[in-house]
Amino acid sequence: MYRDANCGQVLVTCLVNGVPARLLMDTGATHTVLDKRFADEVLKVEYVDTSEMQIQGNAAEIPGLTLGELQAGGAQLRGMAFLVMSLDGVNSMQSVPIDGILGMDAMRYLPFVMDFANNRYSWGSFREMEGFVPLEGELDEGGRLMAKVKSGKRELVLLLDTGSSVTTMLPEQWEPGLAASHRTPVADISGRRMIEVGVGHEGRLQLGKTLFSAEITPQLLPPEADPGLLGIDALQSLALVHKPDASGRSRFYVGAVKPRQPKPAPETADAESAAPSAGGQGSGAEP
Repeated sequence: MYRDANCGQVLVTCLVNGVPARLLMDTGATHTVLDKRFADEVLKVEYVDTSEMQIQGNAAEIPGLTLGELQAGGAQLRGMAFLVMSLDGVNSMQSVPIDGILGMDAMRYLPFVMDFANNRYSWGSFREMEGFVPLEGELDEGGRLMAKVKSGKRELVLLLDTGSSVTTMLPEQWEPGLAASHRTPVADISGRRMIEVGVGHEGRLQLGKTLFSAEITPQLLPPEADPGLLGIDALQSLALVHKPDASGRSRFYVGAVKPRQPKPAPETADAESAAPSAGGQGSGAEP
């Protein structure tokens, strides 16, 4: 796992039908999506007839549907239903194009750690969870967490969305208030577009009784822009852990982790012993 250099989302290489695929880990996505170009040109998938099915979503494009196999985090998910659609809008913001989006239909079964504080991302979980607290909230029908947080004394419900680089909410929900407004590009599965956004004064969200987010300047959006996302900007000083319970139900935890100490540089030979001999061969230790 690693982060995209442009947007900062966490990416992972999984196997789709045995083929490596670069997927964006998106807790805000209900379904796993394959980019149409990747599905058609690389995987050469066969599509399911959806003429008599009702497929809903927030994309302007009606997605295709294909069945296949996903290998991720040591798990093998057979008969996986993949939505197929163009991800050109998302890819316009990425440093390197992605092949798809890993949604909660797959991730709900997989434990993982996103340690933003130390820039470490992996499948599995921490052995010790001291200092971590559950991220409270309710799971929606798609398995996504609607997290209960606070801005000052104001209680908010925000969708935990690791696919979003920024936290968004209504202007009246952010206690520090509006600092400025401007037009900015946004991109999602519907494409890329310009919207008018407000930018909040710097502040923090309360994620637990004694746990607070990183300092953020959230986007303050009107209702028609569908705000209400807890983005990865709020998690920069923390670690996010996903540990499904025994029934397979998602459980998210957040906590502060100690920064990793850099390893000391190896000792080098002194200048005299490292100087080359007359024959041109170094007499010091080998690198």
